[in-house]
Parts: sequence; C-alpha cells; structure tokens
Amino acid sequence: MPEVKIFCQNCRQKLAIPPELIGSEIECPSCNHTVKVTEQIESGQPPGKVSLKTQPPPTPAAVSANVSPTQGATTLSSSTASPPPPRRKAINPVTKIIRDSIDDGRLHSFYGLSDKAMLGLSAIFLLPQLIGVALLSIPFLVLTVITLVVTIFFNTLFFMKTVSWICGRHVEQTPALLTVFFTNSIGSLITGLLSFVGVDLGLGVLVISLFINAWIFELRLKEGFGNAILISLMIFVLNVVLVFVLGCVGAMFFAGMLMSR
Repeated sequence: MPEVKIFCQNCRQKLAIPPELIGSEIECPSCNHTVKVTEQIESGQPPGKVSLKTQPPPTPAAVSANVSPTQGATTLSSSTASPPPPRRKAINPVTKIIRDSIDDGRLHSFYGLSDKAMLGLSAIFLLPQLIGVALLSIPFLVLTVITLVVTIFFNTLFFMKTVSWICGRHVEQTPALLTVFFTNSIGSLITGLLSFVGVDLGLGVLVISLFINAWIFELRLKEGFGNAILISLMIFVLNVVLVFVLGCVGAMFFAGMLMSR
C-alpha cells in the first residue's frame, strides 16, 4: 500500500505518512503539534484519504467546570496512588521517510581531496602519456584521445551499474565519471612508469590495475574491499565483452565493404 498524503489541520502542512502509522500519534514537522492519524473520513475530503485529527489538551477552566469536587478528589487520590501511564512518543513520519530514502548519489572524498583536485591530478597523470604519444604522431594522439574518451564513458556507465547491482545504491554521473577518470589516469601513470624503467610484468599489470581500481573504489564508496574487488572485476569483464562486440561489429562492417566491391 502506498504512503498516505494528508494535511495537518493545525498548519495545513502536507504530510506523507506510511500506512503502518495509521492510528498512532505523530508530530507535525512544521508546527510540532501532536496529532493522531485516524481512518475516519471527513466531510468534503476525497475518498481514500486519511484524516488528521488534532487533539489539543483541554484547558484548566474546562476541566474544573466539568469535574465535580467528589470526582476531583477521586482523581487526585488515584493519581497519587499510581503514576500515570507513560505518554506515547510522537513519531515524525516525514523525517523517517526522508531518512530512509536518502540516496543523493554522492561519494566519499579520496583522502580529503576535492573533486577539482582529483580532476587536476587526473589530467597531470595523463599528461606524460599524451606527450609521449604526441611525439610519435599527431594522428595517433587523436586516436588515443578518442579511445580514452570512449573508454571513460563506457566505464562510467559500467561503474554506476555495477555499484547498483552489488551495493544496491545509486551513484550520480558526475562523481562516477570523476572516479573512473581518476582510476584510469593512475593506471596509465603506473603503466607508463613501468614501461619507462623497462619492467614487463605481463598479466601482472592487469592484476595491479584491478587492485588499484578496487582501492580507489573502496575509498570512494566505503562499501568494503570485497565489494570493491567485485566491482573492479565486473567492470573488466564488461570491457572485455564490449571490445568483443565492437570487434565483431567492425569485422562485419569491413567484411560487408569488401564483399560489396
């Protein structure tokens, strides 16, 4: 059953109340007035709506006017004999709904770095690779930049989807893009440094890249290193599938061109 949309009759604030709170006392987040949600349908109120009945405490004058001296003495003696029942704590349903449904898509900072600092470091880390490619040929530089942009674009989508699958949380596109760009730049920097010093690790470079990605994912998500490793592995598998699909499409395209001739 969906949540109930009602109005507080004290301040006319619109409230969203879960159906399980019908019949209990709540606190209006706007005027802090204690009210009771009942299933009684008021006149002029659309069917299916739940009325919000306010129950203000009676004034002392009204109590004294309606209570006889004998009843007052009886009430006083009974109140001194046994303590009154504890008052039921009012629930703020709107605050509870907001707190339970918060998922703003933001990520944690990387060792306190701001988003602009991470973006600047990513550009600095990629700069040596781009300079080295530019020294070889300008067309190769253009092809490298296009490949980098396409890779970051698809990896951003893969990161958002895998986080949703594994962690069950939403990540906005901007922090996801920044995280993927940062991981790719660090991986490119480490690969370039290893090639510069003449170290050939083979598949070890892939393992190092996976662990670096998982390390950054964990610092950004705070969902556990196991989930970060799983996200990194799934992104790698999706990249392999993407390359295979694009290769097949490209092969079919070129085969069609050759056969048309």
